[in-house]
Amino acid sequence: VWKRMRDEAPVYYNDEYDFYALSRFDDVMNASLDTETFSSEHGITLDMITADPWGPPKAMIMMDPPDHTTLRKMVNRTFFRSRIAQLEDYVRRLSRAYLDRYVGTGGFDYVADFSAKLPVMVISSLLGFPEEDHDNLREWSDAQVHRDEGNPERTAAGDEASANLFAYYRDQIVQRRQLHTTDVVSDLMASDLVVPGVDPRQLDDGELLVFIAMINVAGNETVARLLGWAALTLARNPDQRAKLVEDPGLIGGAVEELLRYDAPSPVQGRFSLRESTYHGITIPAGSKVA
Repeated sequence: VWKRMRDEAPVYYNDEYDFYALSRFDDVMNASLDTETFSSEHGITLDMITADPWGPPKAMIMMDPPDHTTLRKMVNRTFFRSRIAQLEDYVRRLSRAYLDRYVGTGGFDYVADFSAKLPVMVISSLLGFPEEDHDNLREWSDAQVHRDEGNPERTAAGDEASANLFAYYRDQIVQRRQLHTTDVVSDLMASDLVVPGVDPRQLDDGELLVFIAMINVAGNETVARLLGWAALTLARNPDQRAKLVEDPGLIGGAVEELLRYDAPSPVQGRFSLRESTYHGITIPAGSKVA
């Protein structure tokens, strides 16, 4: 379908759901960088885009510059390379603990027993959430984003899971206010939000809440998707898998290629703030764009 779009309708319009779609690489790249035309503030998936911008508090990914730039700098100070590097041995130990028990057996459920568990353990450790809570966090975050086939609305179980998650995050914020720890949540809590022309300030509890939710759910879901689809892709292409087994030095490049080949989040939604033209076709202001 995407190849047909690129070849036959690089500016595709869907009449039933009233949205435009760009599919060629250069068009997608240019539109993604043109935040004055294509805004994230109205929603970032087609089903959630509204005519009016979403109000605060909202996640960083639903902001445009300069607000997005300010928060991005703030989180970059927290997710610096040395902190990620410190996790490498921990991730290796986790992986071995999950996988070693299956050596010599007839097989196992790769997703249930490994790829769905590992990401939430890692991201929750970064956030400083106790290990005994990690399985609940994974189940809640999975249920929150689950949709039944043919229904774009969240289920009642998803609503309950979302309520459980946000209650958990609120409790974690209360605990950090009382006792500072060495984790991402405490770092965000202690960092100054620096906006030009405004006195520096710290994030309030509502802002912290959406920050934690974004990091926890996105860090869990997208990596779990990548790991699951990577295994499926390699199973479907055993010659490529054999190359990685023979030369593990190729794995770093393979991860980058798997991200390109089957991206965990392949479509982004934007709202057009002003008219634009691609390939002789005008996308009007006020349009949903994929």
